[in-house]
Amino acid sequence: MPTGEPSTSGNIRDSRHPSCMPLTPVVRRRLDQVHEPTGWHAPSNECYSVAGAADATSHEQENGAGTGIHLFSNAQRFTMQNVNFNTIIHSPLTSDSVLKLLLANSAPSATYNSKDRSFDTPKCDEDTRVGLVEEVMNWAESDQVPSKLLCMTGSAGSGKSALAQTISETCFKKGCLGASFFFSVSDPYRNNPDHFVGSLAYQISQSVEGVKPHILKVVENDPAIFKMALETQAEALLVNPILKATQNPRSEQPRSVVIVVDGLNECRGSSTSGKPRIWKIAECARIFKNSWKFWICLRMF
Repeated sequence: MPTGEPSTSGNIRDSRHPSCMPLTPVVRRRLDQVHEPTGWHAPSNECYSVAGAADATSHEQENGAGTGIHLFSNAQRFTMQNVNFNTIIHSPLTSDSVLKLLLANSAPSATYNSKDRSFDTPKCDEDTRVGLVEEVMNWAESDQVPSKLLCMTGSAGSGKSALAQTISETCFKKGCLGASFFFSVSDPYRNNPDHFVGSLAYQISQSVEGVKPHILKVVENDPAIFKMALETQAEALLVNPILKATQNPRSEQPRSVVIVVDGLNECRGSSTSGKPRIWKIAECARIFKNSWKFWICLRMF
């Protein structure tokens, strides 16, 4: 065989071989359009000349076209058989899909106005505990408070949940309720900390507009964040977004944001995954500006 002539054995054949038919317009068009999202598959019995594709590519480049895939530019006198081209296009999550993912990892039944709690939701009767409600609301709305973490304890049946419900409703009416979470030992979504961070993050994304884009960005970049440790979730979905929003001078700052947590004693889990970790998350309020506060109710042991 003369030196420089390609072998005619195997899958590489001389373009003058009888089995290699010239490119038809349809085939040439398919080669030129392999960048289309749907892709295309070459029939197994077809034989395509890459040299012809290279000629077409050169022609496109000369005419300002050729934005697709360029295969073996300037290649000549050989062919490729049984070639499949697949184009994979990454579609980023939309804002709606990110919000749905966040909702799926929350516990809607834990909010103060959940329909799952409506049949037995306790709250203070009118003209009762007026002084206590007023004291808590003064703390909630004040710009200067000695502590941004307020805890109320009491024995079973002393009315802690009723007061937490009343405070949540009052804060909502005044526009300062950031989120609420009512633990319950009888509800699998509310008797453990698994959905705690996701629930607060979802509610805050709806109640505090300036924080929403930062929370959604985290979920978009890492949808597996909900599988991480509770502290990791809290830092990514609560602490960092809130800090970014409060430190942004162009972001509208809420006058006061209160997060109400009731029944912490009904949160099950070991010493490494239950109440201590929720308490640790609440203590993050110390690093926020005065407008962000946590109010926690739990049974006195």
